[in-house]
Amino acid sequence: AASLKVKHKKHSIFDKNFHTEGRLEKGSIVLEIYGGKTQEKKKHKWQILPKDLVVHGGEWNFEEDHDGPFLIVQLLGAGETSRVWRAVVQSNENKRTAYTCVVKYWIKVFDENNNESWESNHIEKESNNSTEMEVKNYNKIYGDLANLVGRKKLNSRWCVILPFFELIPKNRHNQETLKKIEKVLIEKFYKKEESKSYQFEEWDWRWRHVGERDNQ
Repeated sequence: AASLKVKHKKHSIFDKNFHTEGRLEKGSIVLEIYGGKTQEKKKHKWQILPKDLVVHGGEWNFEEDHDGPFLIVQLLGAGETSRVWRAVVQSNENKRTAYTCVVKYWIKVFDENNNESWESNHIEKESNNSTEMEVKNYNKIYGDLANLVGRKKLNSRWCVILPFFELIPKNRHNQETLKKIEKVLIEKFYKKEESKSYQFEEWDWRWRHVGERDNQ
């Protein structure tokens, strides 16, 4: 996992609406990770883009099967089991066009209790079980964004693919924003017909887990 830390000498250039349009400049250093049959031959590699890559294909969704490569352009966050990256996926039809997404990449490969590394088949099993449940939970609350959520086996481990949300800046960590969050929780997380509410564990309530799209 340490070998997959993303460090750029030349950053990618995206406007504020990264999730819909932008570009990767020629000379940008990106990390390629692979899915499908390609990952059986090669896992990942660093690449210097030979040409500008125009990102105007909208957001990639699971109605189009695509094995990548996924081009990793920015680290968004890290947790106990995963790193979260902004990524783009080149179109099958036009390699100068790309779709955007977020890759929640599985990094847990070590058993702390026994102080030993997991075998590759165990990594695949653990990531498969965890991401399968995670995607099911996302689909319960994402509604019209559900087609942007799914799983892909990348670099021989299961990862979650998500749409991109802008983080809430610190100067908006206030009561006004909390009221907007409350509205979303009632509309998306509470299922009146089932008389149940979905929620994160209290220890996981963090501003870094709150984002917005199109100012909502």
